Amino acid sequence: MTTPDDWEARREKIIGLGEKSTHKSYYPELKRRLDELERFRTLLDHSHDAVFLVESPSNQIIDVNESACKQLGYARAEVLTAVLDRFVPASVAAQVNALLGDETSDENTSASITTRFQPEHREAVPVEILVQRVTLGGNVYGILVGRDISARLTMEEVLRKSEERYRLLFDGIPIGLYRTTPEGEIIDANPALADMFGYADRAAMLAANVNEFYVDPGERTHWQWLMEQTGVIRNFEVRCRRLDGSIFWVHDTSRVVYDDDGNILFYEGSLEDITERKRIQEELDIHRRHLESMVRERTAELEQANERLRVLGHVKDEFVSNVSHELRTPITNLKLRQYLLAKTLDGQQQEHLAVLRRETERLEHIIESLLVLSRLDQNRAGWKPTALDLNAVTSQLIHDREALAQHQHLTLTFKGYPGLPPVEADVALLEQAMSVLLTNAFNYTPAGGHIQVSTQICERDGRLWSGIRVSDSGPGISLEDQAHLFERFFRGAAGRESGMPGTGLGLAIVQEIIQKHQGWIEVTSEGVPGKGATFVLWLPVERETQRKEPAPTA
Repeated sequence: MTTPDDWEARREKIIGLGEKSTHKSYYPELKRRLDELERFRTLLDHSHDAVFLVESPSNQIIDVNESACKQLGYARAEVLTAVLDRFVPASVAAQVNALLGDETSDENTSASITTRFQPEHREAVPVEILVQRVTLGGNVYGILVGRDISARLTMEEVLRKSEERYRLLFDGIPIGLYRTTPEGEIIDANPALADMFGYADRAAMLAANVNEFYVDPGERTHWQWLMEQTGVIRNFEVRCRRLDGSIFWVHDTSRVVYDDDGNILFYEGSLEDITERKRIQEELDIHRRHLESMVRERTAELEQANERLRVLGHVKDEFVSNVSHELRTPITNLKLRQYLLAKTLDGQQQEHLAVLRRETERLEHIIESLLVLSRLDQNRAGWKPTALDLNAVTSQLIHDREALAQHQHLTLTFKGYPGLPPVEADVALLEQAMSVLLTNAFNYTPAGGHIQVSTQICERDGRLWSGIRVSDSGPGISLEDQAHLFERFFRGAAGRESGMPGTGLGLAIVQEIIQKHQGWIEVTSEGVPGKGATFVLWLPVERETQRKEPAPTA
């Protein structure tokens, strides 16, 4: 068995180098050949393929390139101490040995073996090994070139699975699939298509011709003309004939497949039986025409009913307005009589008078609220919009209520947004809306609580909006009640349970006022006592300011 050191000595001897060889006359030629060999070794070391020189019959590895060492995961010196059997299956090593030991083989004898490198502590690498038998100095060697075929095997597996999925899809899809020639020969068809046309199986259908399927042969001619013009057909509906002669409707979607020279190879596409759909469509058309007739009749009736409702709504608004105005006079008289009685009645009578006074004030508040809503509904609220500074308006309202907050042992704070752009609003209506929110906050916040008021700004729908935020630390509003907050005469659980006086019209008025300003209201509350509720009134910034102000960072 030749050791790697023996091989190096033999290689020098073959080349002709040795002691005092530089004095030989043929040294330049040998030096040139040595340089060529070194260049060749450099090429081998930079090759991506693993190259081994194996001695026969021992299968001893006596030379190897760098790529082989990397694939095996060992240093070159360690590989050169091993035999081929260490890195490939024993059967492959035996096959190599048999090829190299065959004395009938010549220098051109080679073989290709698909196997794997299997280093001890690494994952096996699939390779294709080309074995070439050579003779050097009377000894037989094998040159083994191993190429990593992991990527190829992966691609082959992907292709195999892809073909398998295609065949499963082609054969299993419930829509008929086909390939046909321009002459009508059926190249391929799936079982669904054969079943659709009444054939026993795919083979029976391939023996037929497409031209036999058309009820009107002209439809086939028209279809081919469209295919040649556009290359693709979608939503082509045509009548076809089954093997038993029955007629049915199909929906055809297909395309042309060309060869490299632009000639038509075949047509491929799908057919869907739409006979039942066509029947249903015809019935639906009948029903549609009937419904359209009924809708026209009902529309005329609804227009008449809507006109009557508009008239009744106007009458209702007038009635509420008139009644509210008529009730103002007796309310004024009642308050006057209460004032006069208060000067003459004794203690117990004074208690009855106090109850009468509260109920009168409540009735007056309801009437005033109804009048406000009536004016808003009829657009008679005295709309006078001007450019308003929300910080100034809100600050004044807070200042006017500081004494009330101290009396009720509440903390009232205000924080204005710096540089808040003006809004276009009616100051009287806006103050009325803000007063409702502040009154509710005062009524539902227990002593020791806090009410926080602030102004802010945001951008929405490409516009700037200024907002007034009112937060309290009261009982909060349940999610169920939040859905009904702005309904007229609705009072939430907190109001009913506290016994706090109220009409259920305040928030309805606020909503009407804010909508008249083309704004909106936000309500936030977890419904947890102590965490309170937050209302935000959003109003559009004045148009002129919209064009000047940069977009804020929300």
